[in-house]
Formats: sequence, structure tokens, C-alpha cells
Amino acid sequence: MAPKYLNIRLKFNLQYAENYCWSQDTYFVEPKQHVELLKPDQRYTPERELSYYQWVPFFLLLQAAFFRAPSFLWKSFSNHSGKHVVVHKTVTCLNYQYSSGFVSAVYLFTKALYLVNVVLQLWLMNYFLGTNKHQWYGLGVIKDIVNGVEWETSGYFPRSAICDFEVRQIANIQKYSVQCVLVINIFNEKIFVILWFWYLLLFVSAAFTFVTWFFVLLFPCFSRWFIEQHLELSSLDSFDSESMSTCETSANVRKFVYDYLHRDGVFVLRMVSAHAGIIFGTDLIVELWRTFYGIEKR
Repeated sequence: MAPKYLNIRLKFNLQYAENYCWSQDTYFVEPKQHVELLKPDQRYTPERELSYYQWVPFFLLLQAAFFRAPSFLWKSFSNHSGKHVVVHKTVTCLNYQYSSGFVSAVYLFTKALYLVNVVLQLWLMNYFLGTNKHQWYGLGVIKDIVNGVEWETSGYFPRSAICDFEVRQIANIQKYSVQCVLVINIFNEKIFVILWFWYLLLFVSAAFTFVTWFFVLLFPCFSRWFIEQHLELSSLDSFDSESMSTCETSANVRKFVYDYLHRDGVFVLRMVSAHAGIIFGTDLIVELWRTFYGIEKR
């Protein structure tokens, strides 16, 4: 199925007109308005010009690349220790000297990139579609639907447009204006409406995730609470409240979190608990606590 069909009966090649108008920009004219009454400077204006439909596949590919970029960045900075991780090897790895906040900072930066990327995608979509009538494309579509405004009036993804071109003949150059049927805009309209509201949901999710991790990683009280909860679940003798006072227990947890695990250590333990389960995460924290507690007793 050809992307355009031309309502034209002229002596020159129809295929030439179709190919030319597909490769060049067109402009939207309301059905009740006469094209011949429009001056040349009133035709290809930002409000009328349609220049996006040829580039939709490339634009969608660019958006996919933007969404993939933060993931590649995170993978390039993160260290992979293998799929089969046992407790004593993990304890050994965590005992090595490392930056206390590098991994956490990279992870938070990646979350910020996801949030910035969604905002950038919404802006790029508005710019790409040339939605000068409304500040945000999706909200404008909802408003038009509520008010019963069709594409013939709004100009959003019009099914027909006008194309101006010239044909060089022997004696002179003839100018023509033809009406083109943009069949592809039927699909483009649905694609971009779905994408816009999907990006809106992604923005809410990315904003919530970034704010959550911002507080979790930057405020030490959340790290202490996380470790205390897992140690209490284990019913560990060395963490028994009856054998130690509350102040002594709190001091040991502070020292365990701040001096032994550091920010990155707690972050890794959070990731292990989230992906491997609470039981495995608790066992790992208990092994680390026993190692730390044994060092402190000596």
C-alpha cells in the first residue's frame, strides 16, 4: 500500500508527483478553506507545515536508543562478580578496600537519567510533531476529544494535506498544488497518543523511584533501619536485646553500617535482598555481622 494517494489528473507522471510529495514537506489546509486564496508565505508556516511523517521510524528508533542509554551506562560502571555467589565469597569481596559511595552514586545518577530522559522524550515529541496549538500534545488531544474537535479542524495527524511542486517544461516552469491522502497518519496518531500517555506513566514511576532512592541512599537512618530489621529477623544471639543494652546495640549497628559496610555495602545488600529474596539477604547480613562482631570482640 502506497503511503500517499494523489487526487490529480495531469499530463505529467503521477509516480513522480507521489514520490516528490512523499519526500518533501506538505501543509495542512482546512477542508472549507480554498488553497488558491493562500499566499505563498501563508502555506508552509509552522502552524500548517507537516514534516514529521517521513521520519517517524527514525524518531522512534532514536527514542528507543535514549531509553537504552542509562542502562548501558549503569552496566559499564557496575562490576559483575558472576552468577553463582556464595556467602563466604561475598563476605571476602566486601572486606576488600573499595570506594564507600561510588556504586550508590552511579545508581542514583542512573535513576536521575531515566527521569531526565522521560522529560526529554515528552519535549522531543512535542517538538517533533510541531504541536504549537497546545503546550503538551497528549493533553491537547484529550481536550479535543472532550470538545468533539476532529482532525479536520485541529490539524493533528491530518488524513489529507497539500503539496506544492514545480514541473520543468520546455518553455517554462509550471507550478502545481495537489491534495495528498496521508494514510500513514491513521497509524501515527494512535502510536503517538499511546506513547505520550505511556511516557507520562513512566515519568510518574521514574520520579517516585528517584525520590525514594534519593532518601534511602543519602539519609543514614534508612541504612540503619534496614540492617536492624534483618538482624532482628535472624534472632541472632549477638544481637539479642537481653544480652546487650539498647545503647550498646545501637552503637554496634552504627559502627557496623558506617565503618564496616559503608553506603555501597548497604546498597549491595539491598540489591541482594530485592533480587535473591529476604531469606538469602538476611543470611548474608548475618554472616557479615558475625564477621564484624568477631573482629570487634578480638
